[in-house]
Amino acid sequence: KTKSKPLIIIPIFLTLFSIIGFSMGITTFSIVFVPIGILFAKTYGYDNLVGISMIMLGTNIGFTAGMFNPFNVGLAQSIAELPLFSGNWIRWILWITLLLITSAYLIFKAKKNSQLKVEKPSYEELSLTLRQKYTVIMFVFLWISIILGINLKSWKIPEIASAFLIYGIVSGFVMNYDVNKICNLYISGSRKMMKGVIVIGLAATTRTILTEGAILDTISNYLVTSIYNLPKVMQLIGMFYSNALINIFITSGSGQAALVMPILVPIADSLELSRQSAVFAFQTGDGITNLISPLSTTLTGVLAVSNTDYSKWFKFYLPLVIIYLAAGTVFMLIAVLTGY
Repeated sequence: KTKSKPLIIIPIFLTLFSIIGFSMGITTFSIVFVPIGILFAKTYGYDNLVGISMIMLGTNIGFTAGMFNPFNVGLAQSIAELPLFSGNWIRWILWITLLLITSAYLIFKAKKNSQLKVEKPSYEELSLTLRQKYTVIMFVFLWISIILGINLKSWKIPEIASAFLIYGIVSGFVMNYDVNKICNLYISGSRKMMKGVIVIGLAATTRTILTEGAILDTISNYLVTSIYNLPKVMQLIGMFYSNALINIFITSGSGQAALVMPILVPIADSLELSRQSAVFAFQTGDGITNLISPLSTTLTGVLAVSNTDYSKWFKFYLPLVIIYLAAGTVFMLIAVLTGY
């Protein structure tokens, strides 16, 4: 027996992980869940790129919209001396727009590239044992704990990694595994991640060289200050595109905020643009090109874990980036015309 492929899982995954993106603000978090996305994709006949995208693009959509993202919007508004997470109405609209665009694009790709027929899994194969249900409940609790930890206790990567480590050990005991099996599973999983760890390290090193050598400072200053020469209606759009270009080199939201916002704030004041609109131009540009940069630790980690070539991902993702940039341009015009 065969069945039609449930394309609804694509927007469901995107929405779920986008919520994680705008509440936690850590896109690297998505690397852990890429195997789950690939598994679902294979189950329903989609290729690996769709499975990767359901996880990675979902998180990035939330990060870009950033309604409660402490690492891009939160820091940028603090530098601009604005109330924390103020002016969110346009960010909610941006989030919905990006979800619709990305869902439509991935559904189109899924229909185009997926297999014609998929075997219908039996209910026995889909059912969970009582112990497995307990681990799922614990996993939900883990997510909630991490979200609260990031937003209330300023957790970073070490704290998040520790939470996953503890969850893995406890869930192993819940599944009635002995200590040896738990250790072997950890070793097996870590072995698969080592390629990703090395690639992430190389990308981060390249970015550090550019930063410490003040190369990025020069590039950023030139791109941002060139906004003065643009027509009035294009100045906010210029901020948006400047940040999109800078983001190819600085894929850290907090790092880019710390670098460009001290420049953007006085420029916005002198051009009679609101500081809120400057923050919006920064965050949108910061997020849209995150996953096309070969210096992105999230992207390089995901590609390494999933054994996907960068050239293949670039070809798959570039049309969507162009659509994102067009949508971002429209949002900058809306911000100017509404006096945001």
